[in-house]
Amino acid sequence: MTCWFKETCLNQLREIFYTIGVTIPFSVTPLNSTLFSRYSPSTSVETIFNEMMIEEWNFSYSFDEFYHKCKPSFCSFTYEKEINIVYIITTIVSLIGGINTILKFIAPLTIKVMSKLIALLTHIRSSQFSFIQRRNH
Repeated sequence: MTCWFKETCLNQLREIFYTIGVTIPFSVTPLNSTLFSRYSPSTSVETIFNEMMIEEWNFSYSFDEFYHKCKPSFCSFTYEKEINIVYIITTIVSLIGGINTILKFIAPLTIKVMSKLIALLTHIRSSQFSFIQRRNH
């Protein structure tokens, strides 16, 4: 990597490229060692290429700009959620709690309706029984 900081080394590279017939379409100047970089002059070229030659990651995304430039015909995304034991237990407890709350409201109403229905059926049977007894006498 130190070669990129020295004019003499770059001149040697230019000569090698010229000898093999490769033209460099742009001006190559030595790197400035006084500028801040996360790579030191002793960093190997392999390391820099392995890190994709990126000095700094910029994580600001402009989705509006992306959609304006790309103009996709439709857009969708998926969200994959890993289900774990805590999620399962919480869901089961929530369902039981919900069922319990519903039964607290429905059970008394159901019992009242059933008791009135039983009372009505008992009254109808006793009326029929007394009617049958009066006919027989």
